[in-house]
Amino acid sequence: MVSAVLGFVLTLCSPLIATFYSEPRLAGLTAAFAGILFVNGLSSQHVALLTRQMRFGALSVIDSLGAALGLALAILMALVLRSYWALIVAPLVIAVTTLALSLWLTRWWPTRFVRSTNVGELVGFGAGVTGFNLFNFVVRNLDNILIGRFWGSAILGLYDRAYRLLLFPLQQINAPLNRIMIPILSRLHGEPDRYRHAYLRTIGQVMFVTQPTILLMIMTANIIIPLALGKNFAAATTIFMWLGLTALQQPISSTTGWLFITQGRVRTYSLWGAINAVTCAIAFGVGVKWGAVGVAAAYAITDYIPRLPILWWLATREGPVRARDVGYVVMPFVVSDILSAATVYVSFLVIGNPLLKLIVASLLIMGIQILVLLTTRSGRAILTEIMMLARSLARRLSGGSSAYAN
Repeated sequence: MVSAVLGFVLTLCSPLIATFYSEPRLAGLTAAFAGILFVNGLSSQHVALLTRQMRFGALSVIDSLGAALGLALAILMALVLRSYWALIVAPLVIAVTTLALSLWLTRWWPTRFVRSTNVGELVGFGAGVTGFNLFNFVVRNLDNILIGRFWGSAILGLYDRAYRLLLFPLQQINAPLNRIMIPILSRLHGEPDRYRHAYLRTIGQVMFVTQPTILLMIMTANIIIPLALGKNFAAATTIFMWLGLTALQQPISSTTGWLFITQGRVRTYSLWGAINAVTCAIAFGVGVKWGAVGVAAAYAITDYIPRLPILWWLATREGPVRARDVGYVVMPFVVSDILSAATVYVSFLVIGNPLLKLIVASLLIMGIQILVLLTTRSGRAILTEIMMLARSLARRLSGGSSAYAN
Protein backbone atom coordinates (compact mmCIF):
# COMPACT_ATOMS: atom_id res chain seq x y z
CA MET A 1 0.00 0.00 0.00
CA VAL A 2 2.75 2.43 0.96
CA SER A 3 4.75 1.64 -2.19
CA ALA A 4 1.63 2.20 -4.32
CA VAL A 5 1.04 5.61 -2.76
CA LEU A 6 4.69 6.61 -3.11
CA GLY A 7 4.73 5.41 -6.71
CA PHE A 8 1.61 7.42 -7.48
CA VAL A 9 3.07 10.55 -5.87
CA LEU A 10 6.34 10.11 -7.76
CA THR A 11 4.42 9.76 -11.03
CA LEU A 12 2.55 13.00 -10.32
CA CYS A 13 5.85 14.72 -9.58
CA SER A 14 7.59 13.49 -12.74
CA PRO A 15 6.75 16.63 -14.82
CA LEU A 16 8.04 18.82 -11.99
CA ILE A 17 11.28 16.84 -11.85
CA ALA A 18 11.73 17.23 -15.61
CA THR A 19 11.15 20.98 -15.28
CA PHE A 20 13.54 21.27 -12.31
CA TYR A 21 16.40 19.83 -14.36
CA SER A 22 15.24 21.35 -17.69
CA GLU A 23 15.26 17.82 -19.15
CA PRO A 24 11.90 16.66 -20.65
CA ARG A 25 13.04 13.04 -20.95
CA LEU A 26 13.17 12.70 -17.17
CA ALA A 27 9.36 12.76 -16.95
CA GLY A 28 8.95 9.37 -18.61
CA LEU A 29 11.91 7.84 -16.80
CA THR A 30 10.64 9.03 -13.42
CA ALA A 31 7.19 7.58 -14.06
CA ALA A 32 8.77 4.26 -15.08
CA PHE A 33 10.86 4.15 -11.90
CA ALA A 34 7.67 4.79 -9.93
CA GLY A 35 6.33 1.53 -11.35
CA ILE A 36 9.46 -0.27 -10.22
CA LEU A 37 8.96 1.16 -6.74
CA PHE A 38 5.51 -0.45 -6.66
CA VAL A 39 6.89 -3.84 -7.74
CA ASN A 40 9.57 -3.64 -5.02
CA GLY A 41 6.82 -3.00 -2.48
CA LEU A 42 5.01 -6.17 -3.53
CA SER A 43 8.07 -8.30 -2.71
CA SER A 44 9.06 -6.58 0.54
CA GLN A 45 6.99 -8.85 2.80
CA HIS A 46 8.29 -12.01 1.15
CA VAL A 47 11.91 -10.87 1.46
CA ALA A 48 11.24 -10.04 5.11
CA LEU A 49 9.90 -13.57 5.67
CA LEU A 50 13.02 -15.11 4.13
CA THR A 51 15.19 -12.88 6.31
CA ARG A 52 13.22 -13.79 9.44
CA GLN A 53 13.68 -17.47 8.60
CA MET A 54 17.43 -16.78 8.13
CA ARG A 55 17.38 -18.28 4.64
CA PHE A 56 20.42 -16.28 3.60
CA GLY A 57 21.41 -18.71 0.84
CA ALA A 58 18.07 -18.17 -0.89
CA LEU A 59 18.38 -14.40 -0.52
CA SER A 60 21.88 -14.52 -2.02
CA VAL A 61 20.58 -16.48 -5.01
CA ILE A 62 17.78 -13.95 -5.52
CA ASP A 63 20.18 -10.98 -5.37
CA SER A 64 22.82 -12.57 -7.57
CA LEU A 65 20.42 -13.87 -10.21
CA GLY A 66 18.52 -10.59 -10.40
CA ALA A 67 21.71 -8.53 -10.69
CA ALA A 68 23.19 -10.82 -13.37
CA LEU A 69 20.01 -10.88 -15.48
CA GLY A 70 19.49 -7.15 -15.05
CA LEU A 71 23.01 -6.29 -16.12
CA ALA A 72 22.95 -8.63 -19.13
CA LEU A 73 19.60 -7.38 -20.41
CA ALA A 74 20.52 -3.73 -19.76
CA ILE A 75 23.67 -4.09 -21.86
CA LEU A 76 21.72 -5.90 -24.58
CA MET A 77 19.01 -3.25 -24.67
CA ALA A 78 21.61 -0.47 -24.75
CA LEU A 79 23.27 -2.08 -27.75
CA VAL A 80 19.97 -2.68 -29.55
CA LEU A 81 17.99 0.44 -28.72
CA ARG A 82 20.86 2.87 -28.15
CA SER A 83 18.45 4.79 -25.98
CA TYR A 84 18.37 6.16 -22.46
CA TRP A 85 15.44 3.78 -21.82
CA ALA A 86 18.01 1.03 -21.34
CA LEU A 87 18.59 2.60 -17.91
CA ILE A 88 15.25 1.23 -16.75
CA VAL A 89 15.92 -2.39 -17.70
CA ALA A 90 18.31 -3.44 -14.90
CA PRO A 91 16.23 -2.21 -11.92
CA LEU A 92 13.04 -3.53 -13.55
CA VAL A 93 14.51 -7.00 -14.06
CA ILE A 94 15.88 -7.06 -10.51
CA ALA A 95 12.49 -6.03 -9.08
CA VAL A 96 10.54 -8.63 -11.10
CA THR A 97 13.07 -11.39 -10.38
CA THR A 98 12.99 -10.64 -6.66
CA LEU A 99 9.18 -10.70 -6.62
CA ALA A 100 8.89 -13.95 -8.59
CA LEU A 101 11.55 -15.89 -6.68
CA SER A 102 10.51 -14.67 -3.23
CA LEU A 103 6.90 -15.63 -3.95
CA TRP A 104 7.99 -19.07 -5.08
CA LEU A 105 10.30 -19.67 -2.12
CA THR A 106 7.96 -18.46 0.62
CA ARG A 107 4.73 -19.89 -0.81
CA TRP A 108 2.93 -17.08 1.01
CA TRP A 109 0.03 -15.12 -0.46
CA PRO A 110 -1.75 -12.19 1.13
CA THR A 111 -5.17 -13.04 2.58
CA ARG A 112 -7.99 -11.13 4.23
CA PHE A 113 -6.77 -8.73 6.88
CA VAL A 114 -7.39 -9.98 10.42
CA ARG A 115 -7.02 -7.53 13.30
CA SER A 116 -4.92 -8.87 16.17
CA THR A 117 -4.13 -7.51 19.61
CA ASN A 118 -0.54 -6.57 18.75
CA VAL A 119 -1.18 -5.01 15.34
CA GLY A 120 -0.75 -1.49 16.75
CA GLU A 121 2.66 -2.37 18.10
CA LEU A 122 3.71 -3.86 14.76
CA VAL A 123 2.48 -0.82 12.83
CA GLY A 124 4.33 1.48 15.22
CA PHE A 125 7.53 -0.50 14.76
CA GLY A 126 7.19 -0.42 10.99
CA ALA A 127 6.44 3.31 11.02
CA GLY A 128 9.61 4.02 12.96
CA VAL A 129 11.80 2.07 10.55
CA THR A 130 10.00 3.57 7.55
CA GLY A 131 10.53 7.04 8.97
CA PHE A 132 14.27 6.51 9.14
CA ASN A 133 14.35 5.02 5.62
CA LEU A 134 12.49 8.02 4.20
CA PHE A 135 14.83 10.49 5.86
CA ASN A 136 17.81 8.42 4.70
CA PHE A 137 16.48 8.36 1.14
CA VAL A 138 16.31 12.16 1.10
CA VAL A 139 19.89 12.43 2.38
CA ARG A 140 21.23 9.94 -0.16
CA ASN A 141 19.84 11.93 -3.06
CA LEU A 142 19.86 15.56 -1.98
CA ASP A 143 23.55 16.07 -2.73
CA ASN A 144 23.08 14.79 -6.28
CA ILE A 145 20.00 16.96 -6.77
CA LEU A 146 21.78 20.15 -5.69
CA ILE A 147 24.96 19.50 -7.66
CA GLY A 148 23.01 18.56 -10.78
CA ARG A 149 20.76 21.59 -10.51
CA PHE A 150 23.42 24.25 -9.85
CA TRP A 151 26.57 22.82 -11.45
CA GLY A 152 25.34 20.61 -14.26
CA SER A 153 25.75 17.01 -15.33
CA ALA A 154 29.52 17.12 -15.87
CA ILE A 155 30.32 18.10 -12.26
CA LEU A 156 27.63 15.72 -11.01
CA GLY A 157 29.33 12.95 -12.99
CA LEU A 158 32.63 13.57 -11.19
CA TYR A 159 30.90 13.50 -7.81
CA ASP A 160 28.85 10.42 -8.63
CA ARG A 161 31.82 8.41 -9.89
CA ALA A 162 33.90 9.30 -6.83
CA TYR A 163 31.00 8.41 -4.53
CA ARG A 164 30.32 5.08 -6.19
CA LEU A 165 33.96 4.07 -6.39
CA LEU A 166 34.41 4.59 -2.64
CA LEU A 167 31.13 4.43 -0.74
CA PHE A 168 28.98 2.17 -2.92
CA PRO A 169 31.14 -0.95 -2.34
CA LEU A 170 30.91 -0.33 1.41
CA GLN A 171 27.13 -0.34 1.17
CA GLN A 172 27.35 -3.74 -0.49
CA ILE A 173 29.22 -5.02 2.56
CA ASN A 174 26.65 -3.67 5.00
CA ALA A 175 23.59 -4.85 3.07
CA PRO A 176 24.22 -8.61 3.51
CA LEU A 177 25.44 -8.02 7.07
CA ASN A 178 22.13 -6.32 7.87
CA ARG A 179 20.24 -9.39 6.77
CA ILE A 180 22.37 -11.65 8.92
CA MET A 181 22.91 -9.58 12.05
CA ILE A 182 19.41 -8.20 12.63
CA PRO A 183 17.80 -11.66 13.02
CA ILE A 184 20.74 -12.90 15.10
CA LEU A 185 20.75 -9.92 17.48
CA SER A 186 16.96 -10.04 17.73
CA ARG A 187 17.17 -13.60 19.00
CA LEU A 188 19.89 -12.61 21.49
CA HIS A 189 17.97 -9.61 22.81
CA GLY A 190 17.20 -11.40 26.09
CA GLU A 191 20.85 -12.39 26.60
CA PRO A 192 22.80 -9.13 27.11
CA ASP A 193 26.29 -10.66 27.30
CA ARG A 194 25.92 -12.73 24.14
CA TYR A 195 24.23 -9.80 22.37
CA ARG A 196 27.11 -7.47 23.27
CA HIS A 197 29.76 -10.01 22.26
CA ALA A 198 28.11 -10.73 18.89
CA TYR A 199 27.85 -7.05 18.02
CA LEU A 200 31.35 -6.06 19.11
CA ARG A 201 32.89 -9.11 17.47
CA THR A 202 31.23 -8.24 14.16
CA ILE A 203 32.20 -4.56 14.11
CA GLY A 204 35.79 -5.52 14.91
CA GLN A 205 35.90 -7.83 11.92
CA VAL A 206 34.26 -5.22 9.70
CA MET A 207 36.86 -2.62 10.67
CA PHE A 208 39.72 -5.05 10.11
CA VAL A 209 38.55 -5.54 6.52
CA THR A 210 37.45 -2.00 5.63
CA GLN A 211 39.92 0.35 7.36
CA PRO A 212 43.13 -0.60 5.48
CA THR A 213 41.34 -0.55 2.11
CA ILE A 214 39.69 2.83 2.67
CA LEU A 215 42.84 4.44 4.02
CA LEU A 216 44.87 3.08 1.11
CA MET A 217 42.36 4.56 -1.36
CA ILE A 218 42.49 7.95 0.37
CA MET A 219 46.29 8.09 0.46
CA THR A 220 46.66 7.00 -3.19
CA ALA A 221 43.60 8.75 -4.64
CA ASN A 222 45.66 10.59 -7.26
CA ILE A 223 46.80 7.19 -8.54
CA ILE A 224 43.60 5.17 -8.17
CA ILE A 225 41.17 7.64 -9.76
CA PRO A 226 42.92 7.92 -13.15
CA LEU A 227 43.66 4.19 -13.07
CA ALA A 228 40.08 3.12 -12.31
CA LEU A 229 38.09 5.81 -14.12
CA GLY A 230 40.50 7.27 -16.67
CA LYS A 231 42.45 10.51 -16.89
CA ASN A 232 39.29 12.50 -17.66
CA PHE A 233 38.15 11.90 -14.08
CA ALA A 234 41.35 13.13 -12.43
CA ALA A 235 39.42 16.18 -11.22
CA ALA A 236 37.40 13.86 -8.96
CA THR A 237 40.46 13.15 -6.79
CA THR A 238 39.76 15.87 -4.21
CA ILE A 239 36.09 14.86 -4.00
CA PHE A 240 37.19 11.26 -3.50
CA MET A 241 39.52 12.15 -0.63
CA TRP A 242 36.86 14.13 1.24
CA LEU A 243 34.36 11.31 0.84
CA GLY A 244 37.07 8.93 2.05
CA LEU A 245 37.09 10.65 5.44
CA THR A 246 33.40 9.85 5.73
CA ALA A 247 33.96 6.29 4.54
CA LEU A 248 36.43 5.62 7.38
CA GLN A 249 33.68 5.70 9.98
CA GLN A 250 30.63 4.83 7.89
CA PRO A 251 30.94 1.01 7.95
CA ILE A 252 30.66 1.10 11.74
CA SER A 253 28.17 3.93 12.22
CA SER A 254 25.81 2.18 9.81
CA THR A 255 25.67 -0.79 12.19
CA THR A 256 23.91 1.36 14.80
CA GLY A 257 20.73 0.52 12.94
CA TRP A 258 21.11 -3.03 14.25
CA LEU A 259 21.00 -1.71 17.81
CA PHE A 260 17.96 0.49 17.26
CA ILE A 261 15.93 -2.15 15.43
CA THR A 262 16.76 -5.23 17.49
CA GLN A 263 16.14 -3.36 20.75
CA GLY A 264 12.82 -2.00 19.48
CA ARG A 265 13.94 1.64 19.77
CA VAL A 266 12.49 2.65 16.40
CA ARG A 267 11.25 6.06 17.55
CA THR A 268 14.81 6.99 18.44
CA TYR A 269 15.89 5.49 15.11
CA SER A 270 13.44 7.72 13.25
CA LEU A 271 14.57 10.72 15.34
CA TRP A 272 18.16 10.04 14.32
CA GLY A 273 17.05 9.89 10.69
CA ALA A 274 15.51 13.34 11.02
CA ILE A 275 18.62 14.78 12.70
CA ASN A 276 20.82 13.24 10.03
CA ALA A 277 18.63 14.60 7.23
CA VAL A 278 18.50 18.15 8.62
CA THR A 279 22.24 18.43 9.32
CA CYS A 280 23.13 16.96 5.93
CA ALA A 281 20.70 19.28 4.15
CA ILE A 282 22.29 22.30 5.86
CA ALA A 283 25.78 21.04 5.00
CA PHE A 284 24.87 20.41 1.36
CA GLY A 285 23.18 23.80 1.09
CA VAL A 286 26.31 25.55 2.38
CA GLY A 287 28.80 23.39 0.48
CA VAL A 288 27.12 23.55 -2.93
CA LYS A 289 28.42 27.11 -3.30
CA TRP A 290 31.85 25.56 -3.95
CA GLY A 291 30.61 22.83 -6.23
CA ALA A 292 31.00 19.09 -5.76
CA VAL A 293 34.17 19.51 -3.69
CA GLY A 294 32.31 21.83 -1.32
CA VAL A 295 29.46 19.34 -0.92
CA ALA A 296 31.85 16.47 -0.22
CA ALA A 297 33.86 18.55 2.26
CA ALA A 298 30.76 19.79 4.09
CA TYR A 299 29.44 16.23 4.27
CA ALA A 300 32.71 14.88 5.69
CA ILE A 301 33.21 17.65 8.26
CA THR A 302 29.66 17.55 9.61
CA ASP A 303 29.77 13.76 9.68
CA TYR A 304 32.29 13.96 12.52
CA ILE A 305 30.89 17.09 14.17
CA PRO A 306 28.05 17.02 15.10
CA ARG A 307 26.50 13.83 13.65
CA LEU A 308 28.88 11.13 14.87
CA PRO A 309 28.75 12.03 18.61
CA ILE A 310 24.95 12.42 18.49
CA LEU A 311 24.51 9.08 16.72
CA TRP A 312 26.59 7.07 19.16
CA TRP A 313 25.01 8.79 22.16
CA LEU A 314 21.55 7.86 20.90
CA ALA A 315 22.57 4.32 19.95
CA THR A 316 24.38 3.38 23.17
CA ARG A 317 22.56 5.28 25.92
CA GLU A 318 20.28 2.23 26.34
CA GLY A 319 20.72 -1.50 25.82
CA PRO A 320 23.56 -3.99 26.34
CA VAL A 321 26.09 -2.13 24.16
CA ARG A 322 27.56 1.03 25.68
CA ALA A 323 29.80 3.70 24.16
CA ARG A 324 32.79 2.50 26.17
CA ASP A 325 32.34 -1.01 24.72
CA VAL A 326 32.45 0.34 21.18
CA GLY A 327 35.40 2.62 21.98
CA TYR A 328 37.32 -0.35 23.37
CA VAL A 329 37.05 -2.11 19.99
CA VAL A 330 37.38 0.94 17.71
CA MET A 331 40.25 2.83 19.37
CA PRO A 332 43.08 0.54 18.13
CA PHE A 333 41.88 1.10 14.57
CA VAL A 334 41.81 4.88 15.07
CA VAL A 335 45.41 4.81 16.35
CA SER A 336 46.39 2.54 13.47
CA ASP A 337 44.84 4.87 10.88
CA ILE A 338 46.67 7.90 12.26
CA LEU A 339 50.04 6.13 12.40
CA SER A 340 49.56 4.59 8.98
CA ALA A 341 48.59 7.89 7.34
CA ALA A 342 51.64 9.65 8.78
CA THR A 343 54.02 6.82 7.80
CA VAL A 344 52.67 6.53 4.27
CA TYR A 345 52.85 10.30 3.78
CA VAL A 346 56.53 10.33 4.79
CA SER A 347 57.31 7.35 2.56
CA PHE A 348 55.75 9.12 -0.43
CA LEU A 349 58.24 11.98 -0.01
CA VAL A 350 61.02 9.66 -1.15
CA ILE A 351 59.09 7.37 -3.55
CA GLY A 352 58.21 8.60 -7.02
CA ASN A 353 56.98 5.53 -8.89
CA PRO A 354 53.14 5.23 -8.68
CA LEU A 355 53.13 1.43 -8.66
CA LEU A 356 55.76 1.32 -5.95
CA LYS A 357 53.73 3.81 -3.93
CA LEU A 358 50.71 1.50 -4.07
CA ILE A 359 52.74 -1.52 -2.97
CA VAL A 360 54.55 0.28 -0.15
CA ALA A 361 51.36 1.94 1.11
CA SER A 362 49.50 -1.40 1.13
CA LEU A 363 52.23 -3.14 3.12
CA LEU A 364 52.66 -0.27 5.59
CA ILE A 365 48.95 0.17 6.29
CA MET A 366 48.22 -3.51 6.83
CA GLY A 367 51.44 -4.09 8.76
CA ILE A 368 50.86 -1.17 11.12
CA GLN A 369 47.25 -2.21 11.71
CA ILE A 370 48.29 -5.72 12.73
CA LEU A 371 51.07 -4.43 14.99
CA VAL A 372 48.73 -1.99 16.75
CA LEU A 373 46.06 -4.67 17.20
CA LEU A 374 48.64 -6.98 18.77
CA THR A 375 49.27 -4.41 21.51
CA THR A 376 45.69 -4.51 22.86
CA ARG A 377 43.55 -7.30 24.27
CA SER A 378 40.59 -6.46 22.03
CA GLY A 379 42.89 -6.27 19.01
CA ARG A 380 44.39 -9.70 19.70
CA ALA A 381 40.88 -11.14 20.04
CA ILE A 382 39.92 -9.70 16.64
CA LEU A 383 43.06 -11.14 15.01
CA THR A 384 42.36 -14.56 16.56
CA GLU A 385 38.80 -14.57 15.22
CA ILE A 386 39.96 -13.44 11.78
CA MET A 387 42.45 -16.31 11.68
CA MET A 388 39.76 -18.79 12.74
CA LEU A 389 37.43 -17.55 10.02
CA ALA A 390 40.24 -17.76 7.44
CA ARG A 391 40.99 -21.36 8.44
CA SER A 392 37.30 -22.24 8.29
CA LEU A 393 37.01 -20.75 4.80
CA ALA A 394 40.14 -22.58 3.64
CA ARG A 395 38.71 -25.89 4.86
CA ARG A 396 35.43 -25.29 3.10
CA LEU A 397 37.16 -24.40 -0.14
CA SER A 398 39.30 -27.52 0.11
CA GLY A 399 36.23 -29.66 0.76
CA GLY A 400 37.20 -30.53 4.32
CA SER A 401 35.10 -30.35 7.42
CA SER A 402 34.82 -27.17 9.42
CA ALA A 403 34.06 -26.29 12.96
CA TYR A 404 31.61 -23.73 11.61
CA ALA A 405 29.83 -26.08 9.24
CA ASN A 406 27.02 -26.87 11.65
